[in-house]
Amino acid sequence: AGGPRERADYVALPPGLIRGHEEVTIECWASLQGVQKWGRVFSINNGVDPSHEFFLSWTNDMQLNSQRLERHGAFSLDTRSPLALGSEHHIAVTWRSSALGDKLGEVRWYRNGRLVGVAPTGAAHPTNQPDDAFWLGRSAFAVDATAQADYNELRIYNRALTPGEIAANFKLGPERVADRESGVQRSSTTGPSTE
Repeated sequence: AGGPRERADYVALPPGLIRGHEEVTIECWASLQGVQKWGRVFSINNGVDPSHEFFLSWTNDMQLNSQRLERHGAFSLDTRSPLALGSEHHIAVTWRSSALGDKLGEVRWYRNGRLVGVAPTGAAHPTNQPDDAFWLGRSAFAVDATAQADYNELRIYNRALTPGEIAANFKLGPERVADRESGVQRSSTTGPSTE
């Protein structure tokens, strides 16, 4: 339902889902139902100290049409992009490590199949991101409100999806995914993916 942290519902995922991977993608279909101060789409942190939180917020403070993707102390990306309450959005964030050969580390943020923004990540990368706490809707900062949002589907990949794959997943919608090699649609509810 969203609201004050001590009373609001959120989703807690198991620890260790991204740490140790050179690249990851977090993809979801979700809808914001009401504005809450700094409500999170997701927050990945150590569960104690918010200084290393990696997050995407539905709102920038209480501003509905401004969102933020950030890893505290490493990178921050703000956008002024209209967000319709009650409408489902496809959200994807890819994070590539700076350890990938000659490519610099970067984070890419997509909404509804389109690139929202790109930011360099410096020394911060998935391999060293604390992920003892992986929350949907909840912030690592106790003063931030919990998001008033509904989540339809969440996918976590141990690789960075390509822009084409993200656009295809948006077009197919939740519960269907394009096979990476054949392009054939399959249900995402048939079992866990090993990608």
